[in-house]
Amino acid sequence: QYPLRDLAIGEVKDILLYITDKSEIRAIEINFPNSTAISTIYHTSQIIMPSHIAIHPKEKIVYWSDVHLREIKSVKLSTSITPTDKKIETILDADIDNVHGFAVDYNSGLLYFSQTIPEEEEREGGGGGHRLMLSNMKGEYLTKLLDNVNVIYSIIVATDR
Repeated sequence: QYPLRDLAIGEVKDILLYITDKSEIRAIEINFPNSTAISTIYHTSQIIMPSHIAIHPKEKIVYWSDVHLREIKSVKLSTSITPTDKKIETILDADIDNVHGFAVDYNSGLLYFSQTIPEEEEREGGGGGHRLMLSNMKGEYLTKLLDNVNVIYSIIVATDR
């Protein structure tokens, strides 16, 4: 019944993988890997090129960056799979340029992302042309953590130290 049981990780069930696929975000149940997506989030004007994605498991909120729109967005998952039933919210749409790394700290309610420094901003001392940013999950209190660094492709939050 569960094809992933032989991986020596115990019984695997009710696990969804969320992936970005061109202009949509899809959920795939890992016990049925070749099945069609069981849930899809898409909207022709709200999701154009989603790249990085994170999920708040307790609140059931999906966060993603859209490299075409230059925005970070979210949507609360519901029991309905009809995309029109889901209200997409823009979290950040100012000062966002080419998001690379992306992470959500669920315990602290913080959002981290790396981005290219916009060309119109002067880069101090040359540097790598990228920065690490922080905000709350509503996009407020936008703060630079690192400036003029090389590209940060991935971010993982380790809160249990």
